[in-house]
Amino acid sequence: MFRKGQILNKAIRGLIIFLIAGSGVMAGCTNPVATTRSVQDAAPQGILDLPTYIPGTVFVYASGRWDTVENVDKDSVQWLNHRGDRSVGSHDFTFRPLSWESKTHEGTRTFEHAQFVFGRKAYSLWPLSVGKTSGYFEINKWHPKGGPFRTYRAYWSCEVEGDAKVTVPAGKFDTLKVACARFSGKNSSSTAFAREYRAWYYAPEINHWVAYEREYRGEDRRVTRKRLAAILPVLERDGISDSDRVEMDRFFQNSLQTSQEGVTHAWHSGSGVVQMDMTQMQTFQRNDRTTCRQYQQTLIIEGKREKYYGVACKGVENKWNVPQI
Repeated sequence: MFRKGQILNKAIRGLIIFLIAGSGVMAGCTNPVATTRSVQDAAPQGILDLPTYIPGTVFVYASGRWDTVENVDKDSVQWLNHRGDRSVGSHDFTFRPLSWESKTHEGTRTFEHAQFVFGRKAYSLWPLSVGKTSGYFEINKWHPKGGPFRTYRAYWSCEVEGDAKVTVPAGKFDTLKVACARFSGKNSSSTAFAREYRAWYYAPEINHWVAYEREYRGEDRRVTRKRLAAILPVLERDGISDSDRVEMDRFFQNSLQTSQEGVTHAWHSGSGVVQMDMTQMQTFQRNDRTTCRQYQQTLIIEGKREKYYGVACKGVENKWNVPQI
C-alpha cells in the first residue's frame, strides 16, 4: 500500500510509494460537494477495459479548468485544455502524454519496462484490480520553443490502492483509487525520495476519473487538485439536427428549472432517433446564495446510451450553466 510520509525500504522489490490523501470543496458551496473519504480495503475486482472516449466530449472541473477530447483511435487520445494546450496520450491515464505542446514549450515522452534483479515489474495496471502494482521508466525530451532540448529519465511506481466512495460537484461515485510516485534519476534506488505524487479516483460508470491530486515535491512545492463538475456531451454529430439541439437545450433548461429531485423526464426528437433523459439530484445554495443542482443526463442515439453527470447553477435571466466555465 502507498503511505505518504513513511519511507519503506524496497531495495529489491522496487521503490518507495506515498499515499496522497486529500479532500476538496467546490468554492462557494455551503454543502461539501467535493470531499473524498478514506480508501477502504475490499475484495479485488477487475476492470478490464481501458477508458474510452467520444470526440468532442468536454470534462469540466470545479476550478474552472476543462479538457476536450479532440480525437480518438485505438491506441491514443488527443486532448485540448482550457489554456489551448494540446497533448496526445494513452487511454491509460497513469502514463503521461506521449507528446504535448503549450504556447511556450513542447516535448515528447517514451516509456520502458522496468527490469529488476528478481524479475520485471508489470508495465501497466490494467486490467485494474485492488492491490495490483506496476512500474516503468519514462524518458522525457522537451524544450522551450526556440531553445535547446533537455532530457531527463524517471521511474514511476504505481498501485491500485482500493475502493473509495467519492463525492465531487458532479455527484457521488464508486471509484478505485490509483496512485503513482515519480523518482527522478538515471537509475532507481531504495534510498531515493519521490519527487512527485499523483492519485486518480477512477469511476467505471463514466470511464474516467472524477478526482485527481498531484503533489510536486521539488524546490517549488505545489499541489494541484481537480474535481469533476460536469461531463458535457457532444451534440454536433450525425443523427442530431440543428432543431434537435435547440429543443435539447430548452429541455435541459426547463428540467433544471422545474423538475423535482429524483424525478426523471424524457425528451424525444421528432424523428425518434434521439432521446434525452434528465434526472435532478441534490439542490443546494452556494455562499453567494446562487442556486445549483446536480443532475444525471442520459443521451440515447439510435439505441446507444451515453451517461453524463454534472452540476449547473442558475445565472442571469434564470439560465442554468455549469459553473466556472
